[in-house]
Amino acid sequence: MRRILSALLVAVLVTASAKAQSPTAEQIVDKYIQSIGGVKKWKALKNMRLTVTLRTQGIDLPGVVNTAADGKQRMEFTFNGARLIRAYDGTTAWVFDQFSGMAAPTKLEGEAASDFTDEEFLDEFIDYKKKGAVVTYLGQEEYEGLPYHKVGKKEKDGEEATFLFDEETGLLLLKRETVDGVASETQYQDYVNQNGLTMPMKVIGKAAGQILQSLVVNKAEFDVEMPADLFVFPKN
Repeated sequence: MRRILSALLVAVLVTASAKAQSPTAEQIVDKYIQSIGGVKKWKALKNMRLTVTLRTQGIDLPGVVNTAADGKQRMEFTFNGARLIRAYDGTTAWVFDQFSGMAAPTKLEGEAASDFTDEEFLDEFIDYKKKGAVVTYLGQEEYEGLPYHKVGKKEKDGEEATFLFDEETGLLLLKRETVDGVASETQYQDYVNQNGLTMPMKVIGKAAGQILQSLVVNKAEFDVEMPADLFVFPKN
């Protein structure tokens, strides 16, 4: 009887230990949000300006990305005297692409415009429940020799993606999703804390296992002065 009780106690302890070591998806997401500064600090942010370098097709494009809490955004890249501007003023999405020979700014509509109107200022995990998304813990996954927590996320519209979170820091390493039938992967690196907000300074985009582009943040500025007409579609 003593042996049976001892064996039962060991089994209970092992089971309890396993449960204690397996966090829920909600706990992992909560830890991530705290690791990047917390909901309160991010929601207090009015705008953000990033000075970046976009590397694509073997070319480095210097640029500036301005985003505001009300959804307005503008990204501008330059190369050999030509400019590429993509912007959204809260009502109108527009583009000016001299790289492609465009002579004047052009308004975007339909699916092309939705790429801007659907873009969020805050991290996609902030208030994800209010937006109708559901997260699921998918266990551990080893990536480049290190273990990570794997979490699945399903949006209200049915779109799905999986994420890898660092077990120790709680930070996001990887996002996987399928875009237009092609498996894509976004990797987040070189996190830096500035004014209590933590963000990756390098983002790498892959598709079908190949690196398509990378974005390096050279400078991040928060709550800066932005001209009133910065995002507005030019009249002339």
